[in-house]
Amino acid sequence: MKKAKRIFAVTGIAVLVFLYLLTLYYALTDDPNTMHMFAGSVIMTICLPVFLYVYQMIYRTYKKKKNPDDVSEKKHHPDQSL
Repeated sequence: MKKAKRIFAVTGIAVLVFLYLLTLYYALTDDPNTMHMFAGSVIMTICLPVFLYVYQMIYRTYKKKKNPDDVSEKKHHPDQSL
């Protein structure tokens, strides 16, 4: 699983670097459609990391609820009745 996480992390970094370079390219070129492409690139540069962060939070929450063998949730306090 760690290898998959590492591959996804490197892929995400590559996509963000590509978006930064694309944003720079659109900022420096002079074309009628450049402004729309620049705006889209800036929006994706901001939204993609936010989306990935939210996805990661949801995955962690779902993973905790899905795992019924979690020992920390099954511990009972000595004063509690079964």
